[in-house]
Amino acid sequence: MSYRWLATLLVLSLLAAACSGSERQPDAGGGSATPRPTASAKRGITTPQRLILTNSAFGRSRVRVASAIDDLRDIGYWKDLTGHLYELKVGSRLGLENIPEDGHLADAYLTAKIDGNEGGSYCDIMFFPAAMSADLERWRNYYASGLLDDPAPTFRQFWAAILGHELAHCQRNRNGEPAALKWEEKVLAAVREAGLE
Repeated sequence: MSYRWLATLLVLSLLAAACSGSERQPDAGGGSATPRPTASAKRGITTPQRLILTNSAFGRSRVRVASAIDDLRDIGYWKDLTGHLYELKVGSRLGLENIPEDGHLADAYLTAKIDGNEGGSYCDIMFFPAAMSADLERWRNYYASGLLDDPAPTFRQFWAAILGHELAHCQRNRNGEPAALKWEEKVLAAVREAGLE
């Protein structure tokens, strides 16, 4: 078994154990049964002390990822999208041969990670820069042909919007593609309004 699989299994076991004590317990004095708060109810949702952030993107995409992160911070959405994460890794796969068959511009995977006594939600995002460039070119052509009302964003704006989209896939209560698209639109509108070119 891989380390990631074992870590996920351990976290799920801990969560199941933490949730298993929510039954009513009789009072020690033999009186009426009263609910006792579980350990997880007393503790509340665990929020990591700090985010471990790794930008492992290649070439120009490394700079674009760093800029997108800064832009999400500047427009005030960074904490909303990452505050629950223990670790975030953002990478890229360069070249046309690495574009996924489904045409995705980026992919996000949410799992758990344990480092000794620490751990939490781990989000791994992979950008496909060639697919993003092709998508932006299509957008420009459609706009020039009158098929779209909104002009294409700049590379900087687009990378921030797609990062917001993928981080939405790593939210606690993820609601799939519709929620991610709303975040993408929200981020794009905010970076445009902020004049980030």
